[in-house]
Amino acid sequence: MKDKRTYKYEKEHGEDMSHENESKIDSVTALTEQYRADLHAYKERESLHIKTENQLNATKQIVIEMSSTIKDVSH
Repeated sequence: MKDKRTYKYEKEHGEDMSHENESKIDSVTALTEQYRADLHAYKERESLHIKTENQLNATKQIVIEMSSTIKDVSH
């Protein structure tokens, strides 16, 4: 039985005869790209959350200050 990794020609010596590495590299590349896309989407959502939280805190502070001012004016 002939070994599948036996080379017929000298120029084939540097080539991967099994093509196993090609499919592994493609799947790793795809997973890496998907991870980067997911991470980017997460960072965008996190940024929006922080922005919204900051706006909410600023609005709360304005309401507290206005409430205090109204109490001072009415007394």
